[in-house]
Amino acid sequence: MTQVHGLLQMPTGLLQSTQAAYRNIEPLFERNLRKYKGSIQNFPQPIAMNCDCHAFSRPQQSCSRGWLSYTISRYQSEHLPTCPRFPHADFSHVVEKQFTYCTRILRRCFKVGFLHARVAGWISLYPTLSFRAVVPDDSPVFRYFKDARNLILDVGENKTPPTNAMLQSILARTSESIIQNFREGRATPTDMTPSGKTIMHVSVT
Repeated sequence: MTQVHGLLQMPTGLLQSTQAAYRNIEPLFERNLRKYKGSIQNFPQPIAMNCDCHAFSRPQQSCSRGWLSYTISRYQSEHLPTCPRFPHADFSHVVEKQFTYCTRILRRCFKVGFLHARVAGWISLYPTLSFRAVVPDDSPVFRYFKDARNLILDVGENKTPPTNAMLQSILARTSESIIQNFREGRATPTDMTPSGKTIMHVSVT
C-alpha cells in the first residue's frame, strides 16, 4: 500500500497498472490529436455573415387607391433583404385589397389578401379575409365632434377668441353626448367611417 499525504491509500499494484495504461494510451492520444489538427486545417474557413442592418427592420406599409378599393402592402422582417443574414431571418409580407360598402343594407369593410411568411424556418402561404363594421360620416358620434368644431370656429369668426370656460363647456357637452350614445348602444369606441377615420382621428383634428 502507498499513502499520499496521509489522505489517500491505494494498492501499489493498482497504481503501477494505471501508470502503464496511461503510457500505452498517451502515444495513441497524441497521434489522434495530430490527425485532428491536420484535418480541421482542410476545412474551408466560415464565411463572415456580418449584419448590415444591425438586426433591425422597421415595419413598412404602403397604400395605393384604386377605383373601388385600396391596395395595402405590409412588410416586416428581422433583417433587411440586403443583409447577409436575411436568408435565415423571420419575415412576413401581406398584400390586401380593401373594399368598403356603406349602404342601408351593407355597412362593412372587407380586406381580401395573401400572406407570405417565414417563422423559425417554416414557410407559410395562405389567403386572408378580414372584415369590420363601418358607420356613415354623419353618425351621432362623428356629428358631435363636427358640431363642436363648427361652434368653436363660429366663435373665432366673430373675432372673439373662445375663453377657457367656453371651451370646457363645449368639451363637457360633447363628451357627455358621446358617452350617452355608448351607453345606449348607438355607437361604439371602435366606430370607423367609410374613409377610414376613427373617433381618435376626428378628436385630434
